[in-house]
Amino acid sequence: MDRRLFLKYGSLSSVALPFILRGEVQDYFGMEPSSYTYSSDTNTLCVFIKPLEKYSYEDIAVILSDSGFEGADITFRKNGLILPEKASIELPKLVNVFQKKGLSIPMAVTGIDDADTPGTEDQIHLMADSGIRYYRLGYFEYDKNISIQKNLDQFKKKLSRLEALNTRHKIHGAIQNHVGTGLGASIWDAWYIIKDFDPNYIGFQYDIRHAMAEGMSSWSLGLKLILEYVFTTCIKDFTWKQDGKQFKPVSVPLGDGIVDFGKYFEIISEAPHKGPVSIHYEYPILTKEQQEKDMKEQVKNVISILKHDLEAYKSFKSNK
Repeated sequence: MDRRLFLKYGSLSSVALPFILRGEVQDYFGMEPSSYTYSSDTNTLCVFIKPLEKYSYEDIAVILSDSGFEGADITFRKNGLILPEKASIELPKLVNVFQKKGLSIPMAVTGIDDADTPGTEDQIHLMADSGIRYYRLGYFEYDKNISIQKNLDQFKKKLSRLEALNTRHKIHGAIQNHVGTGLGASIWDAWYIIKDFDPNYIGFQYDIRHAMAEGMSSWSLGLKLILEYVFTTCIKDFTWKQDGKQFKPVSVPLGDGIVDFGKYFEIISEAPHKGPVSIHYEYPILTKEQQEKDMKEQVKNVISILKHDLEAYKSFKSNK
């Protein structure tokens, strides 16, 4: 749903959304879904909600608002904050709670990887009608039994069908780069596939932490290559930890690691699209002792941690 419409009819959200979910948007708002326009969500600062999933919607809203964030990057997937099979009820509830705190939900992390999977279009439709303009696709893993080229051809066919769905619902779906051997880890393979798609509907969610872990010296080339398709970004830091004879990347608070945020912000500032930013907290945000405290005390401690990384992010960006 257009965010301006949602705010206008916010007090009626519990009534309006059931009509929307049944596809009766034109009857309720007097307009066709295809005529919707979304706010740009320019640089909206969001929290990736994964480490907060155990808290109530109300507590999460308080945590985000009191930490100084503007919105949320929600988990809308199996074992996430919003389960796909319960989303028609739970997502409107979450939107309503966040709205009362002045928070938006411009983006979501999903398990969507195939337009032909039952329920995929329902999930996309629901996100779009709830004001979510951007979503992260599920992971695409290479089949070791076929060639790299055949894998890429299959990925492209899947993404082509998803592009059609996204175009229909006016929503942007993105591949995320993640350390490992999946599609997008090297950046170049994802670019090879999506360069022929409309970046408004199929793009790339750039993760500087995973990019540097995969290419300490070459990551900037990959970012420059795919920059046109980057609408959303992930922010986190890491360092290397030795495990036997191997070194593994370990996530740490922003500023405690080795990510070159100066160079990152220099390049990303040239991106033609300025979508929402998702700050990830992939390190333990509470100690074992803090986790044993009552909920009120836990929320207070979480807010302190979230504020730290938010201020670090703002500092890095201003000093680019």
